[in-house]
Amino acid sequence: RMEAYADHTPWQNVAGVPAMSTPLSQSKQGLPIGSQFTAALGKEATLFELAYELENAAPWAGKWPSLSANSI
Repeated sequence: RMEAYADHTPWQNVAGVPAMSTPLSQSKQGLPIGSQFTAALGKEATLFELAYELENAAPWAGKWPSLSANSI
């Protein structure tokens, strides 16, 4: 069931606040590890700034899990 994996995401939708999910790392098995961030109403720019800083600190573009559509 979806709730087992994403039970917290509907609350941002109900509240109407901006939120983003971003990749942060990979597990030892090569699976992506990410995190969800939420900002105050009308503070989308804060999330964009955070995404920019995270990408500069740990670039993820071009990284793929060992089994993905890109690797087939």
